[in-house]
Amino acid sequence: MDNKKIAKYALSFIGGTPEVIGYLNEDGTKNIDIMICSNGYIPDNVVYSTVGLADTNIGKISENKALRTEIIILGTEDERFADIISSIAFVIQDLEDCGHGMVINNVVSTYIENTELQHVILLHPVFWDRYNPLETENEIAAWLMAVPVTEAERQYIRANSIEDFEELLEKNNVDISDLYRVSCIDK
Repeated sequence: MDNKKIAKYALSFIGGTPEVIGYLNEDGTKNIDIMICSNGYIPDNVVYSTVGLADTNIGKISENKALRTEIIILGTEDERFADIISSIAFVIQDLEDCGHGMVINNVVSTYIENTELQHVILLHPVFWDRYNPLETENEIAAWLMAVPVTEAERQYIRANSIEDFEELLEKNNVDISDLYRVSCIDK
């Protein structure tokens, strides 16, 4: 899938002013572009989206088309969000697997000190009303939203369900862009 088409499509539901920065993994063998959009459809937040992760075959089919993915994260003007999302992309490239409800361990704690948040869970991008997957003749590119979670929240998801966790986030009005938020478990 063409990366310019992916970036334009993502911008259509994210809104704002885009800037694209390329990231390399530690040994320089993998790369990913991160589109950073400020002043978009969600006020007071910056949105970070991968561009080009859809080139990775995750081995899934939907409606007889190859299912591909891009990742999005709701954040602030803090470059560590771009570091986190690029690391998520490199994990997905290595695993050649990705899906709703997937937890990627220790990706937040690598970049953020003194926070309870350690991991991310990949959820549907519920904050963007204009979002729909991008379809071509042979492929579907679907965006998943990375939500930083604590170890207690990760355990809660394992013991209950993703839907229960999503309800808990909503019930507690959790600011998922706050890299120093406390766990919503036992609130």
